[in-house]
Amino acid sequence: MGLYLPRGSVPMPRTIVGLDLEVCERVVREQPENANEWNTLCAAYMEHERWGDAREAVDHALTLDPELPIAWFNSANCAQMCGQYDLAVTHYRKALELDPGFHACRGNLIFLLDLMASTTPEQALAERLTYRSALWEKPSFEHVNTRDRDRPLRVGYVSAQFKLHSASRCFSPVITEHDPSQITPYFYCTLLPAQFDDVTDQYRNYVNEHWRQVHDLTSGALADLIHEDEIDILVDLAGHTEGGRLRTFCMKPAPIQVTAWGYITGTGCPELDYIFTDPIVAPPEYASHYVERLEYLPCVVPFEPQDWMPPVERPPSLRQSFITFGCLNRPSKIGQETLDLWSRVLARVPTSRLLLKSDEYERPTVLDRIVQGLVQAGVDRGRIGVLGGSPTLQHIAVYEGIDVILDPFPHSGGLTALEGLWQGAPIVTLIGPRPVERLASSFLSTIGLPEFIAKTPDEYVEIAAKAVSDVQRLARLRATMRERIRKSALMGRHYVDAVESSYRQMFLRWLGGD
Repeated sequence: MGLYLPRGSVPMPRTIVGLDLEVCERVVREQPENANEWNTLCAAYMEHERWGDAREAVDHALTLDPELPIAWFNSANCAQMCGQYDLAVTHYRKALELDPGFHACRGNLIFLLDLMASTTPEQALAERLTYRSALWEKPSFEHVNTRDRDRPLRVGYVSAQFKLHSASRCFSPVITEHDPSQITPYFYCTLLPAQFDDVTDQYRNYVNEHWRQVHDLTSGALADLIHEDEIDILVDLAGHTEGGRLRTFCMKPAPIQVTAWGYITGTGCPELDYIFTDPIVAPPEYASHYVERLEYLPCVVPFEPQDWMPPVERPPSLRQSFITFGCLNRPSKIGQETLDLWSRVLARVPTSRLLLKSDEYERPTVLDRIVQGLVQAGVDRGRIGVLGGSPTLQHIAVYEGIDVILDPFPHSGGLTALEGLWQGAPIVTLIGPRPVERLASSFLSTIGLPEFIAKTPDEYVEIAAKAVSDVQRLARLRATMRERIRKSALMGRHYVDAVESSYRQMFLRWLGGD
């Protein structure tokens, strides 16, 4: 088939093809008129991150067969990895025009639109509703759950990230800390056994006989199992990201269904009754942007710092003669609008430099797009530092060299922002109308630092400049940041209590027919 979803860019369900590049090259030499084989060669090149060769191969495939949906899909992936988002959207839509049931493609499109500044909340919702309508699933279960108001509730969690992963770092503080007198958790793991790690074992041991390995079940078979387990509340931990099983949720195997933590946008599926969020990410007046009912928690996600995270150091500007702004988000979140704004920050603070880090910068096409975008916006190349991938501890330690974090937009930082704050570096963010544009604003509001939230690009520049104008003040803030976080709603048992209270209220509403 030659299906390929770019690693680390669009986290959607992917086919692990393991293509042999030499074999693929030999086959196209033997069958030069076979569009499918040229498309498969494209996928093989993408696996090896040879993006130029991949684009040539898929272009050849489309010359031979312009009606091949998978080739348009792979062409879109190539365009996306090169930062050509508009072209990628056009090619995803072409693939869907040819094959409306191409759900992985539709999911990729949804995720890509979230990365684009031009996408409106209405457009984001419309694309999700189209996704739902394409599934053609109808709720088909009768729910006969025990109607005892006070009994422990059976809560099922569905995820492909029961492993060491940024998503599990967000939901783990909740799902592994339940009060057994209130909640009986079930874990439905869609992760392939070959991807298990030590963290997987911890999840499995936590729920014991309530662990369900379901990676090989069809959507219907998974729904049957959930119904047989008499789950009261079924929680989606993926949404439209990798390993999501929204088709199962659309069958409504549990009487109450929630989307939470794994990806903070709505699903567009009305069978999901609730979305866990907070008033910053989704103010009440934004309810029309969702089909789910907004259920507010103290913060959109909890945070549990790891014991191994390094101690907070003094601001680097106290140790050297310049200011360092930094961003450790993946560059797929960084569009030209962000680069233009960052160039204004650097111009406003002439003694500053910019430090970027992500394993994606090891791809030449990605590195060139970001660096050239900054240079074209007027930034001297000597003021730009770029680091590639590294082990997690060394990755987090990079915050020791950053005075202030610059949040990208329109897709704000999530766990990356939380880690940076924990390491003492304040983050300047630009709040927007969509959930993905409001994550860092949620965190900053929760820990009592709303002064770092900008409502306009001009404010963003001024906030960044002011933050580094008094290094001693910056040092005091850095030294007290962890205590701020510890005292906030981001951490502690009260977050889990709030979740469990919400579950109970959802159950009581269901009993009452609401």
